[in-house]
Amino acid sequence: MFLRKIDDTGLFVEDVITDAVPTILGAGGEEIPDPHYITEPYQGGFYWPKWDGEKWVEGGTEPEAATPGLDQTKDQVRTAVESATTILGLKKAMLLWLESGVDNP
Repeated sequence: MFLRKIDDTGLFVEDVITDAVPTILGAGGEEIPDPHYITEPYQGGFYWPKWDGEKWVEGGTEPEAATPGLDQTKDQVRTAVESATTILGLKKAMLLWLESGVDNP
């Protein structure tokens, strides 16, 4: 059985695979299904799914800072490559100098 676990506010926590719906003791001492486990599947497209008691709804918003734009990512990669190229060039120059046997003035 495939279930969705939610927290006390209804926000999705994790998917759970189990043989049966977990139970808790009710007010009268009887076992009842744990309300933190939902059998209803949710459709994709939610940033943070939330169970409102009847259906899945959007429970959060995607933070902009956590999703850099493509141009920003390209710039970061370009800077990293340029830095690595500079370091490799300096290492090569140092090795050539050492191999030349020229004394340091």
